[in-house]
Amino acid sequence: MFWPKKMVRKMRKILFSLLFCICGALVSAQTAAKLSDIIYAERATYGQTCYIAAAAAGFIGDDASYEEAFSAMKERGFIRSKTATPDTPITMKHIASIFSLTWDVQESVMSVLTRQPRYQFRQLKAYGVIPAIFGPESAASGRDMLGVASKCASLFGGGDAL
Repeated sequence: MFWPKKMVRKMRKILFSLLFCICGALVSAQTAAKLSDIIYAERATYGQTCYIAAAAAGFIGDDASYEEAFSAMKERGFIRSKTATPDTPITMKHIASIFSLTWDVQESVMSVLTRQPRYQFRQLKAYGVIPAIFGPESAASGRDMLGVASKCASLFGGGDAL
């Protein structure tokens, strides 16, 4: 007994659609797990910060690891620290530096001349992106880092917040 050609085509379309939905769910589940890890992190790391920045800039895919994101940002000159690793806790001034370069924030004269992260920190603080309670050497939680990323994306990204 043979199936009619029209029915076989319909079954193939349904099967491929179902397979596509399953693959899409697996990819977004992995991305959601990374975001959950970042939100609940007591201290944000260079790898997590680079993952958010590199994904927003389109340098990596959503399924990349923190190490791949860190490497992508390091190759492009977004990370100036010579001792940083993906697992190193990050301070607010380095978050400001990475996000300022990612979203091409208009920099102050001192920031352009010296390329020091503290001036990029001061610039983002002046724009109201970084809350007043933080200093340049303040440790940032994952939630704090995502808040800064979201404000940068909405103010300087020309689009929606993260």
